[in-house]
Amino acid sequence: AGHGVQGGARIADSLTHVMDVPATILEVAGVPYPDSRDGKPVPPLLGKSLTPILSGESDAVRGPTDWIGWEMFGNRAVRMATGNWCRSAPPTAPGTGSCTT
Repeated sequence: AGHGVQGGARIADSLTHVMDVPATILEVAGVPYPDSRDGKPVPPLLGKSLTPILSGESDAVRGPTDWIGWEMFGNRAVRMATGNWCRSAPPTAPGTGSCTT
């Protein structure tokens, strides 16, 4: 448990991502996310605070139409609460192909 965590051990099946961790830490610590630094704008946080799940206030922080997408090394994925879509890049080895497309 810890500050703001209610209800003991449980499993939450909601759609979350590692990018939600900074927003959660900032909210629990009571630290606002800055709009700018050294006079330059700071991009907004992409994650959502998980405190509603941790406190037992809600079962989810994203709705059924919210999605998370990413790409890494040619592999792509989109996750939604209602399902997933993925595309994997073909395997490449020296002499068999190229990772640049």
